[in-house]
Amino acid sequence: MNGKKSQIVTSIVLCLVFLLSPSLIFSQQSDNISEDVAFSLEPGWFHAPVKESAGQTAKNYLIGSLGMVTVNVLMRDWNQFVGGAGWAQVTLKEVWKPWEREVEFDTDWHWTNFIGHTYQGSLYYMSARNANLNVFTSLVMSSLGSAMWEYFCELNEPSINDLVYTGIGGFFMGEMLYRLALEANTVSPILGTIINPLRLISDPLLNRPPVGPVGNLHELSFKAGIGAAVTGTWFSRDFDFAQEVFPCSFGLEFYAVYGDPYGHDSNVPLSQFEWEMGAGIGAGSGFGENDMEKKMMYDVHIFSNGLLFSRSPQWGTNTDTSVGIVFDYDYIRHSFVELSSMALGFGVKQRVNGHQHRLEWQFHLDGIFLGTSDFYYFRRNLLPVLDDDSVRDYGYTVGAETVAKLRWFAGERHILNTDFHGYAMYKFPFQKQKNDDTGWELIGVVDTSYEFALTRQILLGISDELYLKKTFYDTKPDLFSLLNTTSLYVRLQVR
Repeated sequence: MNGKKSQIVTSIVLCLVFLLSPSLIFSQQSDNISEDVAFSLEPGWFHAPVKESAGQTAKNYLIGSLGMVTVNVLMRDWNQFVGGAGWAQVTLKEVWKPWEREVEFDTDWHWTNFIGHTYQGSLYYMSARNANLNVFTSLVMSSLGSAMWEYFCELNEPSINDLVYTGIGGFFMGEMLYRLALEANTVSPILGTIINPLRLISDPLLNRPPVGPVGNLHELSFKAGIGAAVTGTWFSRDFDFAQEVFPCSFGLEFYAVYGDPYGHDSNVPLSQFEWEMGAGIGAGSGFGENDMEKKMMYDVHIFSNGLLFSRSPQWGTNTDTSVGIVFDYDYIRHSFVELSSMALGFGVKQRVNGHQHRLEWQFHLDGIFLGTSDFYYFRRNLLPVLDDDSVRDYGYTVGAETVAKLRWFAGERHILNTDFHGYAMYKFPFQKQKNDDTGWELIGVVDTSYEFALTRQILLGISDELYLKKTFYDTKPDLFSLLNTTSLYVRLQVR
């Protein structure tokens, strides 16, 4: 199996593991959970799950740090002695003067940078949370772990994008995983440890499992479906119209809502979040960077958001409203598309309750402080790649993001749903992708679906997802492209 194929297959397998585990975990969860363990409304950034006066649950900085260092040492040693990676052959000579090393953007594989490093940072973060450290201290721990890795565990120059995605992304993913693991632990400590593997270090040393709130899982579902897709790309000059067809694919998706999004009043970061994660595989379109991509379609995606701070104003009768600061993290790796976005901004979430219906809607307006977008010319081999070691098919971006969601429940059987993510991304200069262009890219992803409930747990649905992209490059020909995917699916509503 060549390197590219191995990477894509690994991506799909890892994603499917994440998808399947929560559905097995929470399907057995009892609804009879004590209200005494609900979220505290004390200041969340500096508030540990249990007060230090509890004695055995006091903060333990040493154990929190030990988990972070252990992750780095094990990963470095594996790559150095088992994998034989050149970048992992670290000696004291190379890391003796870290201040002399130049910080830059790297050109690692897309999955490695924006899923692998984020998950790595979440392990640092969960190690701190397991030791009863608060959110802010755990965020510092994930940032320190990232710096340790970049400066002392590899020979590559320290990476700006890795420091951001591992430190800040690790906080976001880590807090979500930490809370889901607490829920899972009410069913089985083994399942809780699968989601939070740093318990293998903290539990024996602290003689207790992690502590924190449970009983806050608001919604959980698992979806399986089949679909087909068609693409089209129009160029401003030099190239003819290009069309592709992905004739069939199979996909799985996991969706969780933690905490009621509507009427949520809390200072506790990520006491409310939503996480949609999916993976799919199917027949290729006959186009791609290599023979494997031409034959096989792959799709891995994440759309997630969480409230860092929120208030619940009274905006009318029969309504529940949340207004606050929202964090959005999105990722798409598709045969036709590569995109990631980490953004912070303002969000409104509201539920309107009627007699025979219910309307739920959200609106987020964010600033993207680091993202990526693919460069179509490289993904379809339209331009020569000058240097395989310094050019990838994506570029780094900053910009703005808008999220708009609308869900309509008509009676007990019918659900209409529309989900829109819009991105205005600027590809800035001084990246290592030497012949990627700079300029603006406007991207929209809209997913519209209808679901019919056969029972309270089983729903049949049809969806149509449209990806649109318009570019305004500085030198390369501009393009307008679309990807339209239609799917039939079954959703299992676990909660």
